[in-house]
Amino acid sequence: MTNLKICQIVPNIYNEASGPSYSVPSLTLAIKNLNHDIVLLTLDKNKNVPDWPIKIIKHKPNFFFHKIGWSTEANCWFKKNAKKFEIFHSNGLWMFPNVTPLKIAKKYQKKCVLSPRGTLNIEALKYSKIKKIFFYNLFQKNILKKVDLIHVTSKDELNDVRRFGLNQPVAIIPNGIDIPKIRYKKDDKIFKLIYLGRIHPKKGLENVIQAWSLVENLFPNWNFEIAGLGEKKYEEKIRNLILDTRSKSLRFVGPIYGEDKIKFLQTSDILIMPSFNENFGMVIAEALSNNTPVISGINTPWQKVIKMKCGWHIPNDTASIEKTFLKVFKMSKSNLIERGIRGRKWMEKDYSWKQVAKKMLLSYQWLISQKNKPKWIHIS
Repeated sequence: MTNLKICQIVPNIYNEASGPSYSVPSLTLAIKNLNHDIVLLTLDKNKNVPDWPIKIIKHKPNFFFHKIGWSTEANCWFKKNAKKFEIFHSNGLWMFPNVTPLKIAKKYQKKCVLSPRGTLNIEALKYSKIKKIFFYNLFQKNILKKVDLIHVTSKDELNDVRRFGLNQPVAIIPNGIDIPKIRYKKDDKIFKLIYLGRIHPKKGLENVIQAWSLVENLFPNWNFEIAGLGEKKYEEKIRNLILDTRSKSLRFVGPIYGEDKIKFLQTSDILIMPSFNENFGMVIAEALSNNTPVISGINTPWQKVIKMKCGWHIPNDTASIEKTFLKVFKMSKSNLIERGIRGRKWMEKDYSWKQVAKKMLLSYQWLISQKNKPKWIHIS
């Protein structure tokens, strides 16, 4: 495979950000390990940026427009360096790092790839709707139509792309996952349900908390811990909702990172992610890779957990969640552990970052040569 020069772009990779703060640097590292020249450009907002073994170019956003990612510093860098790269791959929408670099790249006739990362889902488009309409029509629309290839992580996201009116070729390549060593044991007697992720209305946490309050007295050996970070106002709403339940077995533990996150996943018995929409749902793959079975919402692309016997794929209304709790909370510790082990084996087989990077590189090669189209690229 010909050595490629690639520039990955993502607005944020600090810990408080959502899934792309892990998946984009991970993909960058996997491509680097296959001996290609790749850099990752992101914005530096004086946050806790993880130390990745890749070349990261960080730029300061301008003070008055930092919320939409305008950076004069970054724009100057792209103008000086655009000729060096063959592929520009942008992640996300609705911020200037997803617009300006691609405009500059197109000026030099470079190939442009976009990963929407769930931003085109119907439910996702409802949040900050006015801002998105404004940004799309003024800045995003023209360059979005000129992108050469769109990368999605599931068939559901492909449907979102087509529904939005984008007709470019689409590559369906799932995110990868690291497979950590199992270093922590689950408690022999106490069971633990967890939620781990962004605290956001689209995640469906309110329904889970309500369902928990309806069944917790029937299962005194079960606890529920919610870990994550969100916008202050909504996070406060969730904290108050927990207080209103007066539950002694439900608690909010805040954000968890690094080794603490691994321990949190490995010592849990079930992870629940009841989102109203997810293009991938990275935390599902993380839980399974750590030997923990999952309950995933029906609007997430994880139907296969049923076939692989490592989880449940359910409607995310309160009644359906309650019904599922009544069933799974009766299961034995050994039964749940077996499901977790099956999930981990599945992740090892189908979701390694090396395989994901190979597929992405073949997609880039096809984009440049227009020869040997990979089977995961959909033209219509």
